[in-house]
Amino acid sequence: MKRFRFILIIFTSLLAVSCENLMVEVKDVNLPHMDPVLNVVCFLSPDEPIEVHVIGVEPIIYNRATKVKYNSDYFVTNAQVRFGCVATGQQFDLVYVDSLGVYVCPDGQPKPSIEQGGEYTLRVEAEGYPTATAMAVMPQADFACSNIEGDVQKIENEYRGHFRFNLENSSSSEQVFRVISHLHGLYERYDYSGYDGIKVDTVVGYSLFMESYETVQPCSSVVVLHKNIQHIQWSTCQYFDSVSFEVMLVDPDYQKYHESIIANAPDLLILGQPDGVYSNINGGLGIFVGYIRRQVTSPINYTSYDSGV
Repeated sequence: MKRFRFILIIFTSLLAVSCENLMVEVKDVNLPHMDPVLNVVCFLSPDEPIEVHVIGVEPIIYNRATKVKYNSDYFVTNAQVRFGCVATGQQFDLVYVDSLGVYVCPDGQPKPSIEQGGEYTLRVEAEGYPTATAMAVMPQADFACSNIEGDVQKIENEYRGHFRFNLENSSSSEQVFRVISHLHGLYERYDYSGYDGIKVDTVVGYSLFMESYETVQPCSSVVVLHKNIQHIQWSTCQYFDSVSFEVMLVDPDYQKYHESIIANAPDLLILGQPDGVYSNINGGLGIFVGYIRRQVTSPINYTSYDSGV
């Protein structure tokens, strides 16, 4: 035992010396130079108002104390944001709304019309940042959803369900869809901040079931299947009465952007290395794309039983 302790002391001492030798101050001359840039995010849809998020992205200065900032401290509120319609040549200056934290079309002034197949431009300028520009082309909504079917079973607090429907692409080009399913029902909400859960209230609403991306070839259709087991801890559902599918025809850049955000989530990078979030903004970061949204709802079969039955 004494010999083991002696060896352990020697090993610990050598480890401490090795770590001390590795602690070399990083000199500024060895750091790559990075300028601040704008992060611009805008999703266009014919059914939604135009909203442009503008955030200042500053490089991390290594080997220096960094002042902690709140998320709102990064908002760029004094930028010149100009939205353009290629077909008409019209330009629209957007204004910042502090309560929303985004740039929007001013009230009482003409607003751009977002059309399927239309081309649109975005230009953002702010002092201290390079100018950020981008172009987006709205997709054509040549698709249809049909034959929705499925059911949900509840075993204690686990929801087991499967739903399917036909997604048809009537266009002459490949199309990408984002499909999000929600279950509509009656929920008892509980507060689990304490040791025991306390019932807060009972609400009727939707809960997220599943989402997926579907690629459909020209003039063809696919069967979209959403099958999942959900563990709901914050609520107890009394029943489900319908399922809602949010079907979004998106640009491939839309998919790349969202999937890169998920891939760079902090909880997924414990054993990995970030690859960076996808961007289609020239002179900056972010995304500028369009989408067409449709929502379809259908009644569902629902059964509730105990696992011991």
